[in-house]
Amino acid sequence: FYDLTGQSLWYDEGVSLEFSEGDSAGAVLERLGTTRTSERYQPLYFVLLYSWRQLFGSSEWALRSLSALLGSVALIAFVPVSRGFLFGRQRLAAIGFMALSSFAVYYSQEVRPYSLLLLICVGHWLLFVKLGDQDGTGWKRALLVPTAAVSLLGGLTSLFFSFHVASTGGAWLLTHDKRSRELSFWVVSILALVPSFA
Repeated sequence: FYDLTGQSLWYDEGVSLEFSEGDSAGAVLERLGTTRTSERYQPLYFVLLYSWRQLFGSSEWALRSLSALLGSVALIAFVPVSRGFLFGRQRLAAIGFMALSSFAVYYSQEVRPYSLLLLICVGHWLLFVKLGDQDGTGWKRALLVPTAAVSLLGGLTSLFFSFHVASTGGAWLLTHDKRSRELSFWVVSILALVPSFA
């Protein structure tokens, strides 16, 4: 949250302001539905920004604080994710890289959907870790609903989330023996993305 107002808003942030304006969240969605720009495929962020503006106003600090908050939560959520993949010093190094990543820090200070996408990707990884931790098909089936929800949110944040699903799913299939049992996790993730391409 340090120095969020150090630079004035630039063009892309102005675009975010434009697409988050309206009398209601429905008006924001209506405007997005009629545009021919890529913002059309990122409605979740603009509805969230609209709601944030209603609560905290439209100052530069207020606008950028949403991304800063999302980026901070993504870092916190990355800690249990790292426990599932890494051990000891590797885990500490990964958390350090995440905390000091110029990408994560820079884009957590912009009025753009990047930190929301980062948070959703980390949430998907967290479900991925939980899938590997659970024994028995009952727990695995219980993870399908949150997996579908996170995938739908990711698809409504950016079409690039589909690359995240494909790469994470491919890594899972290459590194695990029980491929057919966990395949449902990825099928649900992919099916939940379908509405975002409409």
